Amino acid sequence: MKAVWQRVSKYCVIVIIAALIASFGLSCVSAPVSAPAVSPEIASKAVGIGAVDALSDLKTQLFSLPKTAFADEGQRDRLAAAIDEVIDKVKDGNYGGAFTGLQKSVRSGVRKWVGAPYQEKLLEAIDIAVVCIYNASQTTVETAYGKLAGADGGNDSWVWKGVPYAKPPVGELRWKAPQEPEPWQGVRHSTSKFSVATQPLMSAQWVPANRVVGSEDCLYMNIFRPKGEAKGLPVLVWIHGGANFFGGAVGYDASKMASKCNMVVVVIQYRLGPFGWFVHPALNSEGSAEDRSGNYGTLDTIQALKWVQKNIAAFGGDPNNVTVGGQSAGGFNTMNILISPLAKGLFHRALVMSCGGSLISLEEGIARTNAMIDKMLVADGTCADAAAAAQYRAALSPEKLEAYLRGKSAEEVMRAAMNPRGTVDNVSPFIDGAVIPGKAIDVIAAGKHNHVPIILGSTADELKPFMPAFGAAIPTSRGRTWLDAFKVMSGALKLDEVFGPEDKALYDACGKYPSLSWKATMVDSVARALKEKQDGVYCYFFRWGEPGSG
Repeated sequence: MKAVWQRVSKYCVIVIIAALIASFGLSCVSAPVSAPAVSPEIASKAVGIGAVDALSDLKTQLFSLPKTAFADEGQRDRLAAAIDEVIDKVKDGNYGGAFTGLQKSVRSGVRKWVGAPYQEKLLEAIDIAVVCIYNASQTTVETAYGKLAGADGGNDSWVWKGVPYAKPPVGELRWKAPQEPEPWQGVRHSTSKFSVATQPLMSAQWVPANRVVGSEDCLYMNIFRPKGEAKGLPVLVWIHGGANFFGGAVGYDASKMASKCNMVVVVIQYRLGPFGWFVHPALNSEGSAEDRSGNYGTLDTIQALKWVQKNIAAFGGDPNNVTVGGQSAGGFNTMNILISPLAKGLFHRALVMSCGGSLISLEEGIARTNAMIDKMLVADGTCADAAAAAQYRAALSPEKLEAYLRGKSAEEVMRAAMNPRGTVDNVSPFIDGAVIPGKAIDVIAAGKHNHVPIILGSTADELKPFMPAFGAAIPTSRGRTWLDAFKVMSGALKLDEVFGPEDKALYDACGKYPSLSWKATMVDSVARALKEKQDGVYCYFFRWGEPGSG
């Protein structure tokens, strides 16, 4: 059966995803405490907030009050100590004790010691914390590494945010394969206070700000599931896009998808840019094949799948019904999982949306790394120019070169990878033979990929959002340039202020053919190769709105 193309709406794509994954039913942790009587407004303000974060926010508000809010400073300190005691109880899973402490010590202390004009915000923060503690009591689950408590995810869902699926890849673990997370004592609570991977800061319109943000400590996931009694739900593990140098889990609220499609959705983060894909013979000379591969971002995604296999049943998910999917770079990373022998048996379906990226040889990867090292040597003043840096680098022993690289800060490493525009060019995984055995089309043609049902697809306008950057200097009939299209996307300008009719026609034409090429190379050819080796190959084509830029 040939791959079938369909034009589908945004909601049809979701339906296709849900149909591919298939539904089952989920179990909820029993509640050791009673539901608090609070207003819908307070309940809505508690959405997405873990119990410890809510109590920490309460403490922050306490210390933001002026001294005049208290008869003496000791009253503030006593309230802070009472909040700390509640936090300790929450971390121990003693939710009943936390409720009692919050009501008897903290709430009563606020009413007794805090001046009337300042009480309202603190009492509201206490109410929010009460709801968050109750939500934690409803969502505490046991994993292989310790207990995790969730929060109200909104849209009739629960969420566990900031779940570690590997040790932080910092210090000696930089540029090494991910390792299992360390077990913890007590209860670890859902938190939004975790960092994206180290990356250049980008605006919502993909305009670089020439700043480095994030942290190497980034291997976390957010887990969404519907509320209610259920078990054995299908699981979607989602890999974010961003050209493999920017992005994170924070941009994906999967609450509605989890509840509407009756499934568990896991949104993962992974190492990006030169922390995710970086290879050199001076690194990990005595390490494992995975350590030497340079494919750390790919290995992160595989480690996340291993974590899901071991733990997702605790969240109501079925480890035997896992779909891995992603968009753009996330779709490309999904393809690399599809062809990696290390991912065998870790997933059962794949969803590849707008796959974009390319693989390179280890030799090409080493050449790129050497260029980055030379850039660092010039930036830190060790060498005057690139030619001198290349000579200096070549004279270093492997041990000294490794020490030099590991001694660099995360920002120094990222800036060495950044171009003058403030982005990162061509972040490419490596054909190393262990993690990634070859080009996807070749591995598939040999039948050595992971044989699972798969959906692949692209859109009618893949490159249009990026064209203002590609054609930044192209003038328009309105006296502006294509770069000003970003201001249209942000709402700062109207479309007709930037483009006249002839400009729109040119923009449409320039956007059409790259998108058709994308479809032909990234979807059609791959789908045909897959169909030669397996059944269960499906395709979609997504078109939104009417033809034309306007």
